[in-house]
Amino acid sequence: MESAFTIRDAEIGDVEAIADLDVKHGGERKPEYWQQIVSSFSSNGAEKIALLAVADDDATLLGFLFGEIRAWEFGSERCAWIFSVAVDPRATRNGIAGQILAEARQRFRNFDVELMRTMVRRDDVPMASFFRSNGFVAGPYAEMECALGSQTEMKQGGNDERQ
Repeated sequence: MESAFTIRDAEIGDVEAIADLDVKHGGERKPEYWQQIVSSFSSNGAEKIALLAVADDDATLLGFLFGEIRAWEFGSERCAWIFSVAVDPRATRNGIAGQILAEARQRFRNFDVELMRTMVRRDDVPMASFFRSNGFVAGPYAEMECALGSQTEMKQGGNDERQ
């Protein structure tokens, strides 16, 4: 696949392509979710604290990144969060994700943000490697979760074998 591409803001017309790309990376197809994200992003205007950038080659959406500036959750300082990044499998190894991330880094800096965070599944070695190769390291917070089972399970401490 051709490696020449441009990075631009996502538009409503990108929703189907974003949903198609997202599902190629192990998720379920969720165009309604992406419609809401793109619509919200598009309506923020000049005060954007969210970033939804896409890379395209004038014919195909090759990749996207979604992130936003968040603050104060659990005592965290103001920082940028990368929620999703994906590249068309046919276009990997062309620097697309790295360049979209570099664009995100610059845009977030323009809002005086000095730190980006993300979460990666422990078993997603390629994604973890991508972020590490772009300067990400383990941070000071541990992600924790709890299954929302029945009241009986919750009173007994849950049924999660990872305890």
